[in-house]
Amino acid sequence: MRYWVIKGKPSENDFEEMLVPEIQDTWHSGQARKAWARGDRLFFWESSPAKQLVGLGIIEGIRTEKDEVGRSLFDVKYLTSRFDSPLSIEDLRQQFADDLPSFLKRDVAGTVFTLTTEQGEYLFRLVVVSNPKWRSTWPDISFDNTALFPDIDAVLLSGVEGRRVWATHLQRERDPRVIEAKKRQTINETGKLECEVCAFDFEKAYGNIGRSFCETHHIKPLSANVEETETKLEDLAVLCSNCHRMIHRTRPIKSVTEFKEWLRGTKGNSFR
Repeated sequence: MRYWVIKGKPSENDFEEMLVPEIQDTWHSGQARKAWARGDRLFFWESSPAKQLVGLGIIEGIRTEKDEVGRSLFDVKYLTSRFDSPLSIEDLRQQFADDLPSFLKRDVAGTVFTLTTEQGEYLFRLVVVSNPKWRSTWPDISFDNTALFPDIDAVLLSGVEGRRVWATHLQRERDPRVIEAKKRQTINETGKLECEVCAFDFEKAYGNIGRSFCETHHIKPLSANVEETETKLEDLAVLCSNCHRMIHRTRPIKSVTEFKEWLRGTKGNSFR
Protein backbone atom coordinates (compact mmCIF):
# COMPACT_ATOMS: atom_id res chain seq x y z
CA MET A 1 0.00 0.00 0.00
CA ARG A 2 1.29 3.41 -1.01
CA TYR A 3 0.32 7.03 -0.44
CA TRP A 4 -0.33 9.53 -3.24
CA VAL A 5 -1.38 13.15 -3.62
CA ILE A 6 -3.85 13.81 -6.45
CA LYS A 7 -3.99 17.41 -7.64
CA GLY A 8 -7.06 18.88 -9.31
CA LYS A 9 -7.74 22.32 -10.75
CA PRO A 10 -10.68 24.14 -9.11
CA SER A 11 -11.82 25.21 -12.58
CA GLU A 12 -12.32 21.54 -13.51
CA ASN A 13 -13.07 19.95 -10.13
CA ASP A 14 -15.72 21.18 -7.72
CA PHE A 15 -14.41 19.47 -4.59
CA GLU A 16 -17.36 20.70 -2.54
CA GLU A 17 -19.65 18.63 -4.78
CA MET A 18 -17.26 15.79 -5.61
CA LEU A 19 -16.03 14.81 -2.17
CA VAL A 20 -18.80 12.62 -0.78
CA PRO A 21 -17.83 9.61 1.38
CA GLU A 22 -18.15 6.22 -0.39
CA ILE A 23 -18.84 7.82 -3.79
CA GLN A 24 -16.71 6.47 -6.66
CA ASP A 25 -15.26 8.63 -9.41
CA THR A 26 -12.86 8.39 -12.34
CA TRP A 27 -9.73 10.53 -12.66
CA HIS A 28 -7.20 10.86 -15.44
CA SER A 29 -3.45 11.36 -15.53
CA GLY A 30 -1.01 11.94 -18.35
CA GLN A 31 0.89 8.79 -17.46
CA ALA A 32 -0.05 5.74 -15.39
CA ARG A 33 2.12 4.92 -12.38
CA LYS A 34 3.46 1.37 -12.41
CA ALA A 35 3.35 1.30 -8.62
CA TRP A 36 -0.37 2.06 -8.45
CA ALA A 37 -2.51 -0.58 -6.75
CA ARG A 38 -6.06 -0.98 -5.55
CA GLY A 39 -6.32 0.22 -1.96
CA ASP A 40 -3.55 2.81 -2.22
CA ARG A 41 -4.36 5.85 -0.12
CA LEU A 42 -5.03 9.24 -1.66
CA PHE A 43 -4.88 12.85 -0.52
CA PHE A 44 -6.82 15.24 -2.75
CA TRP A 45 -5.26 18.63 -3.44
CA GLU A 46 -7.04 21.73 -4.73
CA SER A 47 -4.55 23.43 -7.03
CA SER A 48 -3.93 27.14 -7.69
CA PRO A 49 -5.13 29.58 -6.60
CA ALA A 50 -6.28 27.77 -3.42
CA LYS A 51 -3.31 25.39 -3.07
CA GLN A 52 -4.66 23.31 -0.19
CA LEU A 53 -5.35 19.74 0.89
CA VAL A 54 -9.10 19.10 0.89
CA GLY A 55 -9.95 15.38 1.20
CA LEU A 56 -9.04 11.69 1.44
CA GLY A 57 -9.74 8.64 -0.69
CA ILE A 58 -8.41 5.34 -2.03
CA ILE A 59 -7.70 3.86 -5.44
CA GLU A 60 -10.47 1.48 -6.49
CA GLY A 61 -8.93 0.31 -9.75
CA ILE A 62 -6.63 1.07 -12.68
CA ARG A 63 -8.20 1.01 -16.13
CA THR A 64 -6.45 -0.42 -19.16
CA GLU A 65 -8.22 1.87 -21.63
CA LYS A 66 -7.32 5.51 -22.22
CA ASP A 67 -9.61 8.50 -22.57
CA GLU A 68 -10.21 10.27 -25.89
CA VAL A 69 -6.93 12.20 -25.69
CA GLY A 70 -4.79 9.28 -24.55
CA ARG A 71 -4.70 9.91 -20.81
CA SER A 72 -4.55 7.07 -18.29
CA LEU A 73 -7.70 6.48 -16.24
CA PHE A 74 -8.05 5.32 -12.65
CA ASP A 75 -11.04 4.88 -10.35
CA VAL A 76 -11.13 6.31 -6.86
CA LYS A 77 -13.45 6.21 -3.87
CA TYR A 78 -13.79 9.28 -1.70
CA LEU A 79 -13.57 8.67 2.03
CA THR A 80 -14.32 12.16 3.33
CA SER A 81 -16.27 15.24 2.45
CA ARG A 82 -14.34 18.42 1.76
CA PHE A 83 -12.34 19.24 4.89
CA ASP A 84 -13.86 21.89 7.15
CA SER A 85 -10.29 23.08 7.69
CA PRO A 86 -8.20 22.53 4.54
CA LEU A 87 -4.43 22.42 4.99
CA SER A 88 -2.71 25.25 3.13
CA ILE A 89 0.54 24.95 1.24
CA GLU A 90 2.18 27.46 3.59
CA ASP A 91 1.26 25.47 6.70
CA LEU A 92 2.38 22.18 5.18
CA ARG A 93 5.73 23.56 4.04
CA GLN A 94 6.30 24.78 7.56
CA GLN A 95 5.36 21.41 9.05
CA PHE A 96 7.51 19.29 6.75
CA ALA A 97 10.42 21.74 6.99
CA ASP A 98 13.50 20.13 5.39
CA ASP A 99 11.71 16.97 4.21
CA LEU A 100 9.35 18.50 1.65
CA PRO A 101 7.35 15.95 -0.36
CA SER A 102 7.48 16.56 -4.11
CA PHE A 103 3.94 17.97 -4.25
CA LEU A 104 4.97 20.87 -1.98
CA LYS A 105 8.05 21.86 -3.95
CA ARG A 106 8.03 24.95 -6.12
CA ASP A 107 7.65 24.84 -9.89
CA VAL A 108 6.68 21.15 -9.96
CA ALA A 109 3.83 20.31 -12.35
CA GLY A 110 1.69 17.18 -12.50
CA THR A 111 -1.44 15.45 -11.24
CA VAL A 112 -0.12 12.49 -9.25
CA PHE A 113 2.64 12.69 -6.63
CA THR A 114 4.03 9.87 -4.54
CA LEU A 115 4.73 10.01 -0.81
CA THR A 116 6.92 7.83 1.35
CA THR A 117 5.07 5.86 4.02
CA GLU A 118 6.49 8.20 6.66
CA GLN A 119 5.32 11.26 4.75
CA GLY A 120 1.88 9.80 4.14
CA GLU A 121 1.31 8.90 7.77
CA TYR A 122 2.61 12.26 8.97
CA LEU A 123 0.37 14.08 6.49
CA PHE A 124 -2.65 12.14 7.76
CA ARG A 125 -1.80 13.12 11.33
CA LEU A 126 -1.73 16.76 10.25
CA VAL A 127 -5.13 16.31 8.63
CA VAL A 128 -6.57 14.90 11.85
CA VAL A 129 -5.21 17.75 13.97
CA SER A 130 -7.31 20.23 11.98
CA ASN A 131 -10.15 17.80 11.12
CA PRO A 132 -10.47 15.34 14.03
CA LYS A 133 -13.75 13.83 12.82
CA TRP A 134 -11.79 11.93 10.13
CA ARG A 135 -9.47 10.23 12.65
CA SER A 136 -11.08 6.82 12.03
CA THR A 137 -10.56 6.95 8.25
CA TRP A 138 -7.26 5.07 8.52
CA PRO A 139 -7.33 3.62 12.05
CA ASP A 140 -4.09 1.68 11.60
CA ILE A 141 -2.03 4.88 11.66
CA SER A 142 -0.70 5.29 15.17
CA PHE A 143 -0.84 8.53 17.10
CA ASP A 144 1.34 7.16 19.90
CA ASN A 145 0.01 8.66 23.14
CA THR A 146 -2.05 11.32 21.39
CA ALA A 147 -5.31 9.45 20.83
CA LEU A 148 -7.41 12.21 22.38
CA PHE A 149 -7.14 14.60 19.47
CA PRO A 150 -10.77 15.77 19.70
CA ASP A 151 -10.00 16.94 23.25
CA ILE A 152 -6.87 18.82 22.27
CA ASP A 153 -7.98 22.06 23.95
CA ALA A 154 -8.61 20.31 27.23
CA VAL A 155 -5.57 18.05 27.46
CA LEU A 156 -2.79 19.67 25.45
CA LEU A 157 -0.50 21.90 27.45
CA SER A 158 2.77 20.80 25.90
CA GLY A 159 4.12 18.30 23.42
CA VAL A 160 7.30 16.45 22.67
CA GLU A 161 9.16 17.77 19.65
CA GLY A 162 12.54 17.14 18.15
CA ARG A 163 12.17 13.35 18.02
CA ARG A 164 14.57 12.00 15.44
CA VAL A 165 12.81 10.19 12.62
CA TRP A 166 14.03 8.69 9.37
CA ALA A 167 12.24 9.62 6.17
CA THR A 168 14.31 10.43 3.12
CA HIS A 169 16.91 11.75 5.53
CA LEU A 170 17.27 12.58 9.21
CA GLN A 171 14.92 15.40 10.17
CA ARG A 172 13.41 17.03 13.21
CA GLU A 173 9.78 16.22 13.83
CA ARG A 174 7.45 19.16 14.48
CA ASP A 175 4.50 18.29 16.71
CA PRO A 176 1.45 19.83 14.96
CA ARG A 177 -0.67 19.49 18.11
CA VAL A 178 1.42 22.07 19.91
CA ILE A 179 1.24 24.50 17.01
CA GLU A 180 -2.54 24.23 16.77
CA ALA A 181 -2.89 24.57 20.54
CA LYS A 182 -0.75 27.72 20.49
CA LYS A 183 -3.02 29.24 17.86
CA ARG A 184 -6.12 28.40 19.88
CA GLN A 185 -4.61 29.73 23.10
CA THR A 186 -3.70 33.02 21.40
CA ILE A 187 -7.18 33.42 19.89
CA ASN A 188 -8.82 32.65 23.25
CA GLU A 189 -6.65 35.21 25.03
CA THR A 190 -6.54 38.01 22.45
CA GLY A 191 -9.34 37.26 19.99
CA LYS A 192 -6.95 37.27 17.03
CA LEU A 193 -3.73 35.88 15.57
CA GLU A 194 -1.48 38.91 15.26
CA CYS A 195 2.24 38.78 14.48
CA GLU A 196 4.19 39.50 17.66
CA VAL A 197 6.73 41.49 15.65
CA CYS A 198 4.84 43.60 13.09
CA ALA A 199 1.21 43.09 14.22
CA PHE A 200 0.14 41.72 10.83
CA ASP A 201 -3.22 39.91 11.03
CA PHE A 202 -4.00 37.52 8.17
CA GLU A 203 -7.76 37.55 8.78
CA LYS A 204 -7.86 41.35 8.84
CA ALA A 205 -5.89 41.49 5.59
CA TYR A 206 -7.46 38.59 3.68
CA GLY A 207 -10.83 37.98 5.29
CA ASN A 208 -12.15 34.44 5.74
CA ILE A 209 -9.29 32.74 3.89
CA GLY A 210 -6.87 34.25 6.40
CA ARG A 211 -8.80 33.12 9.45
CA SER A 212 -6.77 31.05 11.93
CA PHE A 213 -3.64 31.40 9.83
CA CYS A 214 -0.25 32.33 11.20
CA GLU A 215 3.14 30.73 11.66
CA THR A 216 4.67 29.72 14.96
CA HIS A 217 8.29 30.33 15.85
CA HIS A 218 10.26 28.24 18.31
CA ILE A 219 11.87 30.72 20.66
CA LYS A 220 14.68 28.19 21.11
CA PRO A 221 15.37 26.55 17.71
CA LEU A 222 14.78 22.78 17.64
CA SER A 223 18.13 22.32 15.93
CA ALA A 224 19.82 23.35 19.18
CA ASN A 225 18.47 20.24 20.90
CA VAL A 226 20.16 16.88 20.51
CA GLU A 227 17.49 14.72 22.12
CA GLU A 228 13.73 14.97 22.49
CA THR A 229 12.61 18.30 23.90
CA GLU A 230 9.34 19.17 25.57
CA THR A 231 7.86 22.24 23.93
CA LYS A 232 5.36 24.22 25.98
CA LEU A 233 3.03 26.82 24.57
CA GLU A 234 5.07 29.64 26.09
CA ASP A 235 8.04 28.37 24.05
CA LEU A 236 6.29 29.47 20.84
CA ALA A 237 5.74 32.91 19.32
CA VAL A 238 3.07 33.82 16.77
CA LEU A 239 4.62 35.40 13.67
CA CYS A 240 3.57 36.30 10.14
CA SER A 241 5.27 34.47 7.28
CA ASN A 242 7.60 37.35 6.42
CA CYS A 243 8.85 37.97 9.95
CA HIS A 244 9.27 34.23 10.50
CA ARG A 245 11.45 33.87 7.41
CA MET A 246 13.47 36.99 8.17
CA ILE A 247 14.14 36.20 11.82
CA HIS A 248 15.72 32.92 10.72
CA ARG A 249 18.07 34.82 8.42
CA THR A 250 19.64 36.75 11.30
CA ARG A 251 22.98 35.49 12.60
CA PRO A 252 23.01 34.72 15.41
CA ILE A 253 19.25 34.31 15.39
CA LYS A 254 17.67 37.23 17.22
CA SER A 255 15.01 36.81 19.86
CA VAL A 256 11.52 38.02 18.97
CA THR A 257 12.04 41.12 21.12
CA GLU A 258 15.45 41.82 19.58
CA PHE A 259 14.09 41.38 16.07
CA LYS A 260 11.16 43.68 16.79
CA GLU A 261 13.52 46.37 18.12
CA TRP A 262 15.81 45.93 15.12
CA LEU A 263 12.90 46.23 12.71
CA ARG A 264 11.62 49.31 14.51
CA GLY A 265 15.05 50.85 14.06
CA THR A 266 15.09 50.15 10.32
CA LYS A 267 11.51 51.32 9.76
CA GLY A 268 11.60 54.35 12.04
CA ASN A 269 8.26 56.03 12.62
CA SER A 270 6.53 53.88 10.00
CA PHE A 271 6.74 50.86 12.31
CA ARG A 272 4.38 50.54 15.25
